Amino acid sequence: MRGLADSRMQKHKKLLIATAVLVASGSLFFAFRRKPEPIYAGCTLGYWADRYAKAYWGQRAFLPSANLGYAGVDGEAEEAIRAIGTNALPFVLKWLHFEQGHSVFLS
Repeated sequence: MRGLADSRMQKHKKLLIATAVLVASGSLFFAFRRKPEPIYAGCTLGYWADRYAKAYWGQRAFLPSANLGYAGVDGEAEEAIRAIGTNALPFVLKWLHFEQGHSVFLS
C-alpha cells in the first residue's frame, strides 16, 4: 500500500513540475515575442516611413502636404504617421539606434 501511495505522489509531483515548466516557458514566449508594427490603412509604419522619406529626400512626391504647405512631402504618408501617433515611438527609437550604431556620440 505504501509503495502505491509513493508512486502516486511521484506522478503528481512530476505533473506539477511539468505544468510549471510549461507555464514558465509560455510566459517567456509571450514576454519576449516581437511586437508588431502599428498599421494604418492596411500598411505598416515602416511602409509609411519609407514612403515619406523617399518623397522628402528628393524623389517624386505623391501628394503635396496640406498641413505643412510645401512640396516634397507625401501627404498620405504624413497623415498615416500622424494617425499612428505615439505608438510609433518605440519603433522610431529602435530605427534610430540601428542607423546610428555605437560609433556616434551625442553631445
